[in-house]
Amino acid sequence: MVHSAREMKLDYKTAFKYPLKDWKRLVVMGLLDFPGAFLLLPIPFYIGYVIKTAEELLEGNNKLPEIKDPIYLLKKGLGAIAVAIEFSLTTLFLTISFIIGTTLGLYLLSTLLLNQPPTALMRLIGYILFMIGSVYIILSLPLMMIHYARKNKFTAGFDIMEPYATFKKEKKKFIIAATIMLVLNFLQYFAIIILPLYGVVIAYTELITLHLYTQLYKNKEKIEQTI
Repeated sequence: MVHSAREMKLDYKTAFKYPLKDWKRLVVMGLLDFPGAFLLLPIPFYIGYVIKTAEELLEGNNKLPEIKDPIYLLKKGLGAIAVAIEFSLTTLFLTISFIIGTTLGLYLLSTLLLNQPPTALMRLIGYILFMIGSVYIILSLPLMMIHYARKNKFTAGFDIMEPYATFKKEKKKFIIAATIMLVLNFLQYFAIIILPLYGVVIAYTELITLHLYTQLYKNKEKIEQTI
C-alpha cells in the first residue's frame, strides 16, 4: 500500500482543466481578485473561496464550489490571511535566529583561532540562509493554505514543518509542482497586456497550483496512514 501511494503521479491534465469546468465561477473569482484588489475588501472573499475550493478538493470533489455564503468566505479568507502571516513571521523569526546564532558562532570561533572575524563570509552565510528561508515560505504558502483547509484552525500557520513533511515524502513531485507554480506566477506578468482578463488569468493559474499541491497533500496523508 505504501508503494502504490508513493507511485501516485501528479495529474497535470486534470489540474489545468479543473478551473475551466465552470468558467462563470472562474470569471467571478477573477473579478474579485482584479480589479477587486484595488478595493481591498473583496480580497478576503477571494481567498476564502480558494480555501473552500481546497476543502472540496480534499474531499475528492473536482468541481469548483458554488460562490455563496459570504460570511463563511469572509471568515475563511481572514483565517487564511492569519495563517499566512503566522507561517511567514514564524519561519522568518526562526531563520533570522539561526542566522544570528550561526554567524555569531563563526565570529567567535574565527576571532579566537585567527584573531580576525570573517566579515565577508558571515554576510554570505547570512544571505544564503535568509534566501533559503524566503524560498521556503514562497514555495510552501499554497500547501499551508491547504493545511489550513484540512485542519480548520487559525493556528495552522504555526505548523511550519508541514511543508517539509510533504517534501520529505514527495520530493520529486513537490519540486515539479513548485516549479509549475513559479512558471505560472511568472507568466502572470505577461497577462497584464489583456487587462480585462488579468484577474481571470491569476485565478486560473492559482487554481492550477492549488490542485497540484492538494494532490501532494492528499498523497502525503495516504503515505502517513499506511505507515
